[in-house]
Amino acid sequence: QTQNSSVTAHLMLLDVDYFKHINDNYGHDEGDYFLSQMSDLLRQMSGPEDTPARFGGDELAIIVMNRSDEDVIQLAQNIQSAVQQIRLSTDSAFFTTVSIGIASSESAQSVSDWFGVADKALYLVKRHGRNGIQLF
Repeated sequence: QTQNSSVTAHLMLLDVDYFKHINDNYGHDEGDYFLSQMSDLLRQMSGPEDTPARFGGDELAIIVMNRSDEDVIQLAQNIQSAVQQIRLSTDSAFFTTVSIGIASSESAQSVSDWFGVADKALYLVKRHGRNGIQLF
Protein backbone atom coordinates (compact mmCIF):
# COMPACT_ATOMS: atom_id res chain seq x y z
CA GLN A 1 0.00 0.00 0.00
CA THR A 2 1.37 3.38 -0.97
CA GLN A 3 0.76 6.28 1.33
CA ASN A 4 -1.64 8.11 -0.94
CA SER A 5 -3.77 5.08 -1.82
CA SER A 6 -7.26 5.33 -0.40
CA VAL A 7 -8.41 3.08 2.40
CA THR A 8 -11.19 0.75 1.36
CA ALA A 9 -13.80 -0.48 3.76
CA HIS A 10 -16.90 -2.63 3.51
CA LEU A 11 -19.81 -2.59 5.91
CA MET A 12 -21.34 -6.04 6.33
CA LEU A 13 -24.76 -6.20 8.01
CA LEU A 14 -25.84 -9.64 9.18
CA ASP A 15 -29.35 -10.69 10.02
CA VAL A 16 -30.11 -14.08 11.57
CA ASP A 17 -32.90 -15.58 9.47
CA TYR A 18 -36.07 -16.21 11.49
CA PHE A 19 -34.38 -15.17 14.74
CA LYS A 20 -37.80 -14.54 16.32
CA HIS A 21 -38.49 -18.26 15.79
CA ILE A 22 -35.53 -19.13 18.06
CA ASN A 23 -36.80 -16.89 20.87
CA ASP A 24 -40.42 -18.05 20.42
CA ASN A 25 -39.65 -21.79 20.26
CA TYR A 26 -36.60 -22.15 22.48
CA GLY A 27 -36.78 -19.12 24.79
CA HIS A 28 -34.73 -15.96 25.13
CA ASP A 29 -31.84 -17.70 26.90
CA GLU A 30 -31.27 -19.86 23.84
CA GLY A 31 -31.65 -16.80 21.60
CA ASP A 32 -28.97 -15.02 23.64
CA TYR A 33 -26.79 -18.13 23.55
CA PHE A 34 -27.09 -18.26 19.76
CA LEU A 35 -26.18 -14.57 19.40
CA SER A 36 -23.18 -14.92 21.71
CA GLN A 37 -21.99 -17.92 19.65
CA MET A 38 -22.42 -15.85 16.53
CA SER A 39 -20.57 -12.87 18.03
CA ASP A 40 -17.66 -15.18 18.95
CA LEU A 41 -17.63 -16.55 15.43
CA LEU A 42 -17.53 -13.05 13.89
CA ARG A 43 -14.64 -12.08 16.17
CA GLN A 44 -12.73 -15.24 15.19
CA MET A 45 -13.34 -14.75 11.45
CA SER A 46 -12.63 -11.00 11.35
CA GLY A 47 -9.17 -9.79 10.46
CA PRO A 48 -7.02 -7.73 12.87
CA GLU A 49 -8.12 -4.46 11.19
CA ASP A 50 -11.82 -5.38 11.10
CA THR A 51 -14.44 -4.31 13.62
CA PRO A 52 -17.26 -6.74 14.48
CA ALA A 53 -20.20 -5.25 16.38
CA ARG A 54 -23.56 -6.21 17.80
CA PHE A 55 -26.25 -3.56 18.06
CA GLY A 56 -30.02 -3.52 18.38
CA GLY A 57 -30.29 -6.99 19.90
CA ASP A 58 -30.00 -9.34 16.93
CA GLU A 59 -28.32 -6.89 14.52
CA LEU A 60 -24.71 -7.80 13.81
CA ALA A 61 -22.18 -6.02 11.64
CA ILE A 62 -18.54 -6.07 10.64
CA ILE A 63 -16.53 -3.24 9.17
CA VAL A 64 -14.02 -5.02 6.93
CA MET A 65 -10.89 -3.03 6.08
CA ASN A 66 -8.72 -3.07 2.96
CA ARG A 67 -10.10 -6.12 1.17
CA SER A 68 -11.38 -6.58 -2.35
CA ASP A 69 -15.07 -7.14 -3.11
CA GLU A 70 -14.19 -10.78 -3.90
CA ASP A 71 -12.46 -11.26 -0.54
CA VAL A 72 -15.38 -9.71 1.33
CA ILE A 73 -17.87 -11.97 -0.47
CA GLN A 74 -15.67 -14.98 0.35
CA LEU A 75 -15.65 -13.92 4.02
CA ALA A 76 -19.46 -13.58 3.93
CA GLN A 77 -19.77 -17.10 2.45
CA ASN A 78 -17.43 -18.48 5.14
CA ILE A 79 -19.54 -16.78 7.83
CA GLN A 80 -22.72 -18.27 6.34
CA SER A 81 -21.21 -21.77 6.47
CA ALA A 82 -20.01 -21.29 10.04
CA VAL A 83 -23.39 -19.95 11.23
CA GLN A 84 -25.06 -23.11 9.90
CA GLN A 85 -22.78 -25.14 12.22
CA ILE A 86 -24.09 -23.40 15.37
CA ARG A 87 -26.36 -25.66 17.42
CA LEU A 88 -28.55 -24.78 20.38
CA SER A 89 -27.73 -26.42 23.70
CA THR A 90 -31.29 -27.77 23.86
CA ASP A 91 -31.52 -28.95 20.23
CA SER A 92 -28.56 -30.56 18.46
CA ALA A 93 -30.54 -30.77 15.20
CA PHE A 94 -31.27 -27.04 15.12
CA PHE A 95 -29.65 -24.83 12.53
CA THR A 96 -30.40 -21.52 10.90
CA THR A 97 -29.08 -19.33 8.12
CA VAL A 98 -28.00 -15.71 7.86
CA SER A 99 -28.73 -12.94 5.37
CA ILE A 100 -25.86 -10.56 4.63
CA GLY A 101 -25.97 -7.10 3.05
CA ILE A 102 -22.67 -5.45 2.20
CA ALA A 103 -21.84 -1.89 1.16
CA SER A 104 -18.48 -0.69 -0.07
CA SER A 105 -17.44 2.65 1.41
CA GLU A 106 -17.04 3.79 -2.20
CA SER A 107 -20.80 3.37 -2.70
CA ALA A 108 -21.65 5.91 0.02
CA GLN A 109 -21.22 9.64 0.66
CA SER A 110 -21.47 9.53 4.47
CA VAL A 111 -21.56 7.04 7.34
CA SER A 112 -25.36 7.14 7.60
CA ASP A 113 -25.58 6.71 3.82
CA TRP A 114 -23.16 3.74 4.12
CA PHE A 115 -25.49 2.07 6.64
CA GLY A 116 -28.42 2.87 4.37
CA VAL A 117 -26.78 1.18 1.36
CA ALA A 118 -25.85 -1.92 3.40
CA ASP A 119 -29.39 -2.01 4.80
CA LYS A 120 -30.85 -1.87 1.28
CA ALA A 121 -28.58 -4.75 0.26
CA LEU A 122 -29.75 -6.74 3.31
CA TYR A 123 -33.40 -5.95 2.54
CA LEU A 124 -32.97 -7.31 -1.00
CA VAL A 125 -31.55 -10.59 0.33
CA LYS A 126 -34.47 -10.96 2.75
CA ARG A 127 -37.00 -10.14 0.02
CA HIS A 128 -35.48 -12.81 -2.22
CA GLY A 129 -35.87 -15.65 0.30
CA ARG A 130 -33.06 -14.96 2.81
CA ASN A 131 -29.82 -16.97 3.25
CA GLY A 132 -28.01 -14.88 0.64
CA ILE A 133 -25.39 -12.19 0.12
CA GLN A 134 -25.81 -8.88 -1.68
CA LEU A 135 -22.99 -6.38 -2.26
CA PHE A 136 -23.48 -2.77 -3.37
